[in-house]
Amino acid sequence: MKIIKDIKLNIDGEEVLRHQGYSKKRVKNPNQNILQITEEEINRSVDLFEPRGIYSLIKIIRFTLQGGIDLENELTFRLPQSIINQLKGVSYFLVGVVTIGGLIEKKVSELFSQGEYPRALALDAVGTVAVEDFSRKVRKLAGQEVKDHGLKTSRHFSPRLW
Repeated sequence: MKIIKDIKLNIDGEEVLRHQGYSKKRVKNPNQNILQITEEEINRSVDLFEPRGIYSLIKIIRFTLQGGIDLENELTFRLPQSIINQLKGVSYFLVGVVTIGGLIEKKVSELFSQGEYPRALALDAVGTVAVEDFSRKVRKLAGQEVKDHGLKTSRHFSPRLW
């Protein structure tokens, strides 16, 4: 089991704007106020991140008829059949979890309760971009470890994608 922490997160301002509903593909551009608030919240967010991740490569014992995967550590994962079908023939399962901590969510709630809706929405979008960036970095580290063991990786599966 590997624990990952203290990785610098990269917050892409364009991605933050996209998560607020603005993108280059849309006609509507954010006004100067939104751009300023977004930049301020990106800058403020640095002190709110507490990135932590954990992952483990675990041998698969068997696939069950009930849509589960029995692992060597006596855990069973229950997954949608569509994912189980994609994993047939796989011998190891890489399980990981990431978080950027609870401070940013607390600050977003505080901003909402103070009526600072544009700031709250911007900071919430910053949090989304931050956790996605951290997830990519942890997956890259884990993927390299898998390759170092002579194994191959598949695409990643995330509960938000089910």
